[in-house]
Amino acid sequence: MHEPGSNTALRRLAWLASCALLICMAFVALPGVAAAKKAAKPIGAVYSETNGVPANQLLVFNRYRDGHLKLSQKVSTGGKGGQQEEPGCPGQCPLLDAQGEVKVSNDGSYVYAVNAGSNTIAVFRAGATHVSRVQVVPSGGVFPNSITIHGNLLYVLNTNSKNIAGFRISNTGRLSPIAGSKQSLTEEAAPLSRQIGFDNSGKWLVVSLLTNAGFDTFKVTNGRAGPATAHPSASPEPFAFSFDPRNNHMVSVEVVNDMDFNQFSNASSYRLNSGSGNLTNISTVPTRGYAACWTEISADGKSLFVVNTGGPSPYGATVSTFALAQNGNLTFKSKTAKASEFTLTDEALTPAGTYLYVVSPLINNPFVTPPPATNGSRIVTFKVGSGGKLNRIGQTTVPLAPGVSGLDVH
Repeated sequence: MHEPGSNTALRRLAWLASCALLICMAFVALPGVAAAKKAAKPIGAVYSETNGVPANQLLVFNRYRDGHLKLSQKVSTGGKGGQQEEPGCPGQCPLLDAQGEVKVSNDGSYVYAVNAGSNTIAVFRAGATHVSRVQVVPSGGVFPNSITIHGNLLYVLNTNSKNIAGFRISNTGRLSPIAGSKQSLTEEAAPLSRQIGFDNSGKWLVVSLLTNAGFDTFKVTNGRAGPATAHPSASPEPFAFSFDPRNNHMVSVEVVNDMDFNQFSNASSYRLNSGSGNLTNISTVPTRGYAACWTEISADGKSLFVVNTGGPSPYGATVSTFALAQNGNLTFKSKTAKASEFTLTDEALTPAGTYLYVVSPLINNPFVTPPPATNGSRIVTFKVGSGGKLNRIGQTTVPLAPGVSGLDVH
């Protein structure tokens, strides 16, 4: 009676031992969850700048499949950031209040960043594992705050000298000035132009004129910009804009009234005439947030993301999502919950449209009495869901000084 039982027990032990051996072999052959996480490799990069004074730095973040970011490098820009009074940010404002301070080439090989305080543009080569500065060139004006790239052309907006200037990009990413490309903006009440951008064809440049309630357009011929022509905006204080990849419609955000913290901003779409550069308003819709200043359009052209800066407004810092129709009509879809950060600014969408990154250059309100003992910057990550709905999933944790400016992704 005991022998069969013993044989059964022995067979069971042998079977368990075999299973244990197979499991051990599987763990040797395949990494476990912790090992896989350790071995995870970045799938791209996100770039920003410190806007530091006296020394500006390019910030390089590794980007991972789950959307999280890890700071991998701080690279000297060979210049200094620019700090001056900005609307709603008195004194030496730590951030550059603009869109397009940092730009990545289409193939991701080169990164360009403004040094607003030293009137230069820094050029970086982005290698597989390391980013290095290769050139610093004069911007052709005073206080460069926005750059735009189309093909082998780069143009910069110099807001304090109220002009634009053009450069050709060589095969090695270096910049050389284009003779005759420097053009003045139409007269402004104050030097508060906020963005320069190419349309999708590369034949037109647009500059937003915050204080003049309008836009300047410049026709580009053989890489050289012609003189500026002014066009009114649909509502006051246009800040930033993007072009719909499907049809070249321009979509801008307009603050409306920066002195009324309870005033909604607007998102407006425009038709750009390819022959004359005229802008015709198509649709204007409130963003349901205060101080809408940054724009991003999805690669399929169907979603528009607008950052409402927040600041002292009771609405707080939020991101609004709009549906963008083929004909240029805008429809408000949703808005994120009020952020814990005092401000949100620059934004960038991953190429696949899965994640939206947004800069917070001021985590705490610096204007309270007494001011906060510490302050800083961070980058917030949102996952993009159905219909462009955003779900906040995290933020960078490495300490960064207040004033981080600009954002681009590859």
